[in-house]
Amino acid sequence: MNSSADESTMVPSPGLELVLCADWESLVRDLAGELAEPPADPFASRLVVLDAPAARRDLSQQLAVRGGGICAGVDFAGLRQVRRRLEEGLLGIDAGTDQWRPRGLALAVLDVMDASVDEPWFVPIAEHLGVSVGSPGQVVAPRPGRRLATADRISRLLLRYSWQLPSLLRRWSTGELVGPDGGPLAESAHWQPMIWRRVRDLLDQPDPVSRHDELCRLLATDGPTGLDDPVLRVVNPASCDPLDRELVVALARRMPVVVRQHVAAPDSTLVKQWGRATTTAVERWTAVASRVRRVGSTLQGEPLPARVQVHASHGPDRQVEVLREVLCGLLEEDPGLEPRHVVVACTDLDTYAPLVRAAFCLAPDLLGRSLHPGHRLRVQIADGSLTQPNQVLETLRLLLHLAGDRASAQDLVELCGSAPVRARFDLADDDLDRIQRLVSQAGVRWGLDGRHRAEFGLGQVRQSTWLAGVERILTGIAMGPQPLHWLGTALPVEQVDSTDVMAAGMLAEVVSRTRKLVADWRVPAPIPEWVGRLHEALDLLTATQTDDAWQLTRARSELADLADLTVERTAPLGLGDVQALFDKLLRTGTGRPNFGNGSLLVCGLDDLGGVPHPVVAVLGLDDQRFPARPGLDGDDLTLWGEPDPELDPRSRSRDRLLDAVAAASEQLVVVHQGFTPRTNEPVPRPVSVVDLAAACSPGQLTVNQHTLQPQSAVNFHGAGTEPPFSFDTAALAGAQARELLLDQPPAPQPALWQVRLGSAGTDSAAEPLDISALLVFYRNPAAELLRRRIGVTMTQWSDSLEDELPIDPRGLQDWNLGDRMVRLALDGLDPAQVAAAERLRGDLPPGQLGTRTLDRLMPAVTKVVNSAMRERQAPAQDVDCLLDLPSGQLLTGRVRVHEASIVSHAFSRTSAVHLLQAWFDLLLLSATRPAPAVGWRAVHIGRDAIAILTAPPQPWCVETLDQLVAVRSAGLERLVPLPVKAASIFHRVTPLRPFPNHDPEAQAAREFRFEHDADWARFVTDDLDALRRIPGEPSDPGLPGPSRFENLSDWLFAPLREHLSVGNLR
Repeated sequence: MNSSADESTMVPSPGLELVLCADWESLVRDLAGELAEPPADPFASRLVVLDAPAARRDLSQQLAVRGGGICAGVDFAGLRQVRRRLEEGLLGIDAGTDQWRPRGLALAVLDVMDASVDEPWFVPIAEHLGVSVGSPGQVVAPRPGRRLATADRISRLLLRYSWQLPSLLRRWSTGELVGPDGGPLAESAHWQPMIWRRVRDLLDQPDPVSRHDELCRLLATDGPTGLDDPVLRVVNPASCDPLDRELVVALARRMPVVVRQHVAAPDSTLVKQWGRATTTAVERWTAVASRVRRVGSTLQGEPLPARVQVHASHGPDRQVEVLREVLCGLLEEDPGLEPRHVVVACTDLDTYAPLVRAAFCLAPDLLGRSLHPGHRLRVQIADGSLTQPNQVLETLRLLLHLAGDRASAQDLVELCGSAPVRARFDLADDDLDRIQRLVSQAGVRWGLDGRHRAEFGLGQVRQSTWLAGVERILTGIAMGPQPLHWLGTALPVEQVDSTDVMAAGMLAEVVSRTRKLVADWRVPAPIPEWVGRLHEALDLLTATQTDDAWQLTRARSELADLADLTVERTAPLGLGDVQALFDKLLRTGTGRPNFGNGSLLVCGLDDLGGVPHPVVAVLGLDDQRFPARPGLDGDDLTLWGEPDPELDPRSRSRDRLLDAVAAASEQLVVVHQGFTPRTNEPVPRPVSVVDLAAACSPGQLTVNQHTLQPQSAVNFHGAGTEPPFSFDTAALAGAQARELLLDQPPAPQPALWQVRLGSAGTDSAAEPLDISALLVFYRNPAAELLRRRIGVTMTQWSDSLEDELPIDPRGLQDWNLGDRMVRLALDGLDPAQVAAAERLRGDLPPGQLGTRTLDRLMPAVTKVVNSAMRERQAPAQDVDCLLDLPSGQLLTGRVRVHEASIVSHAFSRTSAVHLLQAWFDLLLLSATRPAPAVGWRAVHIGRDAIAILTAPPQPWCVETLDQLVAVRSAGLERLVPLPVKAASIFHRVTPLRPFPNHDPEAQAAREFRFEHDADWARFVTDDLDALRRIPGEPSDPGLPGPSRFENLSDWLFAPLREHLSVGNLR
């Protein structure tokens, strides 16, 4: 990259004065002196050209201080803004309709690509795209979005050439095929000048180089200059592009131009190592200036403050924590130092800005206390692109991506939960919860409808789509709690509550409007038509609250701007191309910069502009982040040859670092990675830190190494008169607790299963106890103890939505299908209706896979149904039972009886929980109701066998129920070591059909490892032998023994086994 050829014809301009300022204060003082004299016209504005927003804000404030408290009559603009004013005033080119802006240019390049697909020079691009020729001559790329992404990349290359290699484009425009060095261009790059020429011919506005040449020609005449101010003042134009320098020189031939540049001492080591970009720029400005003068006394030596701190830390998050402690220490050390005196310059603002917000901007706790003084600091991120995101544009992006993707159930919930959609349909938080539950109940997986599924080769499978799910929900509302029927292909969702009706209606409206939009989006269209489509999406699906109205306004403004730029573009864009275009639209959005508002400023190195601050902190000075490296692009001709120091991104980054270092008037703080965050191993010091340390004089530099964890005790131990490093009260509590443990090892604590909580908080005997509460307790005594006494549940169930079609359901999916088929058959549906209902539900695999699943499950379902029907021949009767136990506890329950039998069923192997539920109901019924002639019995029909339980005598039932209640009460004070599934196997109750060579103890130990969930893990390990070593208690029912597990399991399951008989399914 060499710009010398572009500036070789430039000669000193008589009106250009170069002012080299020793520091920022000298520059401001010199400029203020020039502006102090009022203009002849009191309403005229003086033009000051300055690009850095931080420098612009500081300059305006200092001019205000010198001007009586207000900065008036000064027009701040950047070099590119001045160019746009000249183009509009002299050439009549409106910036709003400039077709050479990146967005419009990318679509023009796309038109050229489509028209040139058959050209020989287009072969490299065609190979990159993997294209085929569409109709008529349209480039059809196999990967969605690649066409536009490639066109956008080419357009940015051409614009980069126009600023950095203008002479190359001038020769390309005349038909030459030359490279940046003037020699022949490689054949593999011939497509670049060809596209440049075709785009120039296509657009009816001059290209940037041609309009620049025309501006220079007009400025060489006696016509108007296009600027209102007769004097042009340029501040710190170092590292500007060659085309901008040519424009300033051309203006200097017509009007006085004063260029003020802040330069450091030329003999400085840091200037020699980091300041090549500014040094080269100053040499080039000097070559074209007719007069050069210096302002201020140049300080000899390094541009460093009196104190330099270097802090070696770990990853980005820990670096921000270290910086927070350092800044709080500086603010405490110097009462006169305020947050506005501190600036934090980040090498990678996108990475560090969220971490800074998390470390500094936390709200106080419920009592109004802050855990760290850094939380009370007013911290402001300067970059406008990191401000509040535009939710309306994000919603459009979500719509575009779900239209081109699978459109999962989670996408539907996220769409309904986006702020603009919520505002459009007035959805509250409860409505979103209902929508998620309805989507789950309706079995929505992915796909808008059958047509959308057809794009993935599954057009014949419409179940589990958004449309099918909404039809199921609405059918369930219309038909209500009736026997299962369906309308067409819509199987009603069961148990849709009346409170869900409004949410279901809103969900149906969202799905309907989304389908309408996506149906139109499937057809490729030119960008003006796409703009209309996106406006329609905004009308149908988005709205904003009053405070967020700017988001919708900006979204429509962006779309209108895009339409103005592309009104003549005819290339049809597919959905993938529009997705790529919209992603770039979101990434290029910026907000108003936040400088000089009294906050502790966090900005990028490029934003600081050399403005002095008492304290400057450089965050993230690591080799992997600094200096900025140019992207590896083999097509970029600016990377060919020796890099130009003024234009090289690495040189520019080092120059910005030098500005940040020189801006520190009192203290410089550098935080970098010195250790790996995973292993805590040291890493080599960054090159920039080594250069900085070498430039410091003895006693000027302080190097600190920090621990990986903020709660390390080292952070809270002062050294001599030095105060502790950290201000984090939460980390201090952790460090104190750790030291206490190290200094005073705690006494051995009893195992958690030994802790007795006491009776406070348990059920009162005066309150009735339902029989179902007994089953809940004995199902998992550990979980019930934690839930009832501590209020926690260790086992967490995922509420995520399914987004995959079932292919081969097994395990829990198998049980879910079979159990529901059994229930439908018992409700009166024949096998064909059951199969049809399951196909419509969407839980079956599609096509023949679903048929195989039904064929595999139907024999077992039929056996369970036939056996249940035989036991349920007598009418069902619900019996309400109330029992006053000898202990004074009132036990209640409702038991459904078929003549003399309690009948239950499950499409699974009979487990201990099934047997206990039948056993408890049978005991309660026998204790409260006289037995019929045949006696009470409970029948449970499982997939493996029929379990029949006969009722014991009434007094025994009362006594046993009283013991069950007593054990439950004791289990709410202290753990009852009774995992019922392992216990039932241990006492040979289950399985009902043992396998050959069945070993109960080994099988029970294996079962306990499966039964050992997060609740049991709080008390015991998954070793059943360890559980068996827990000693018995005298208060336990049954015969005393050495093991409480064996005692209780024998007491619970021995009587059940005596009254249990097993039958075969028929």
